Amino acid sequence: RGIGRPTGVLQDIDPVRKEIRLQNGETIAWRSLVLATGAHSFVPPVPGVKREGVSVLRSKADADYILAACRESGHCAIIGGGLLGLETAGALARQGAEVTVLDHAPWLLSRQLTRRAAEILEARVLALGIRVRKECRVKELEGDERVREVRFENGDSLPADLVVLSAGVRPNLYAARAAGLTVNNGVVVDDSLRTSAPDIYAAGDLCEHAGLLYGLWAPAQLHGAAAGTNAAAGQALFRGIPRAATIKVLGIGMMSAGDVHSPELEIREEEAGGNYRLLAFRDGKLAGAILLGDISRAAAVKQALETGAASL
Repeated sequence: RGIGRPTGVLQDIDPVRKEIRLQNGETIAWRSLVLATGAHSFVPPVPGVKREGVSVLRSKADADYILAACRESGHCAIIGGGLLGLETAGALARQGAEVTVLDHAPWLLSRQLTRRAAEILEARVLALGIRVRKECRVKELEGDERVREVRFENGDSLPADLVVLSAGVRPNLYAARAAGLTVNNGVVVDDSLRTSAPDIYAAGDLCEHAGLLYGLWAPAQLHGAAAGTNAAAGQALFRGIPRAATIKVLGIGMMSAGDVHSPELEIREEEAGGNYRLLAFRDGKLAGAILLGDISRAAAVKQALETGAASL
């Protein structure tokens, strides 16, 4: 298909000359450019994060290190009670490790779940032998060369010789900033995924559309399709979609989409047979939903959200 694959590390982008410069001195000219530089794991500014036994989880090398350390560890602490943090906790528990999840929020998956939904999920997490500590803030990771203890701001501590940092991700924005593009929390784009520079587009984890950083695979796919089409002189728009995640958390089906937290929403909840469903309506239209356990209606819920339906 005539697709080239130059090798090298990016030095900078020149939007005026329409050139990319690599660190090896090579220069690549372009007519249009799509930035898809992704994101990196956020490392909290906590003393002790450089000690041995402390790691993020972003690459296979990270996973190999964590699994190896887990086999020699007495206790593992996961800082972050989000999706990745819970999945990491489950994987380490299946290896026989003693695991505690630490979260600053009042309940797990606070962005995706209501308090009641989180209570149901937490009960299942505890049943797997995973401990959960909420509303805690880490002050320091103490130890010698290796981490030995998590110290909290309230003075409490938790023994841990393996700490996994699962505190979210941040967009890789250095190249965009250096090129003079408009950057907020991400690279700001319009409905065409065009940045503030003509003929430069952005897609995926680094782009901010209508004030939102999605950080999810489904919108990243749509970003890529629209940005690629427009960069190739086609026409495509990304109007935004409800934030949605359909996954299995520790083997438990979960779907969360749209707005489930705003105070003006009309909430309808159901619990039966170990399953939980919440539907949130605004002005008679579906605005958000949570499915926990049975997620067989996930596709119908997403379609109803995208079309503004009044019911499923």
